[in-house]
Amino acid sequence: MGFVVYQYTTEEGFLVPELYITIESIRMVRTFQGEDYSCFVTSSAWKSKEDRDSGVKAIVIPKWLSSTEILLGSNDCFDQTILGIAYDALKVRWQQQGFTTQDKYTTLNPKTFIYDSSGFTRHGYNAEGYSRDGYDKDGYNKQGYDREGYNKQGFDNTGYNREGYDVNGCNKEHLDKDGNPCPSTQ
Repeated sequence: MGFVVYQYTTEEGFLVPELYITIESIRMVRTFQGEDYSCFVTSSAWKSKEDRDSGVKAIVIPKWLSSTEILLGSNDCFDQTILGIAYDALKVRWQQQGFTTQDKYTTLNPKTFIYDSSGFTRHGYNAEGYSRDGYDKDGYNKQGYDREGYNKQGFDNTGYNREGYDVNGCNKEHLDKDGNPCPSTQ
């Protein structure tokens, strides 16, 4: 796994059109507060993924580009892949120095959540964002209705709200809230 940086010039002055970056280590240390982790991430670089895979010696890059430090909350460690967070931090480091990066060999990112064997996060949602009962974090199902059968605008599938009136303020008998005939039925 790794990502690509484009147009890197080595300290010796050689232009490498495509530089393959991969994480070598992640060191996690619990902070004094006890809930967060300080993570020091180191990386190495090659001309290509194939060079790395075949055992070619890594290209020397400055320490300020090959490493970064991030602070993770304890929830981040349980919700998301630490490797994805580390790759994102390294990409940001390179981008801040004006380099273009691309996720050519990496599918992980900080939004890659950890799921249990039944496909749900520790908060109870699947990859589509729905709970075991079929509702999203706002309480709506895939069709857009809450547990009582009303959509975000407050209407059921027949077009009436909880009080029994439609968007024009008329009930099923075509009367308004005061009992007068609705203008559309006169």
